[in-house]
Amino acid sequence: MVEREKILRGVMTLLVLEKLCHEDMHGYALQVYVSGMIDRKIAPGTIYVLLGSLLRRKFIRISSQFRAKNRDVKVYTITDLGRDFLKDHISPLIIVRDVLDYLIPSITQIAEARDQQ
Repeated sequence: MVEREKILRGVMTLLVLEKLCHEDMHGYALQVYVSGMIDRKIAPGTIYVLLGSLLRRKFIRISSQFRAKNRDVKVYTITDLGRDFLKDHISPLIIVRDVLDYLIPSITQIAEARDQQ
């Protein structure tokens, strides 16, 4: 996995948990939401691998399941453990935001200078 994909996976994890704090959702709806938030299309398998990982870690659980259009649809809800995980990321996210506020303009300037050479 490319490093940027690891970063995006972490971001997607936090987005899924944050969204599930507000409402229970099925996998496809979460895929659409996350794709919109990161402004890129993600493969369906990506979100389901992520949901499987969150289930194994007990950060989410299946709140209901039904059949629609010949498919099993699982609706996910966040657990207290998932809420705690999300809450524990407040301080690290603030640090990352501050570092990104520095890095993005700096790297942009470096890239522009290199393009002018």
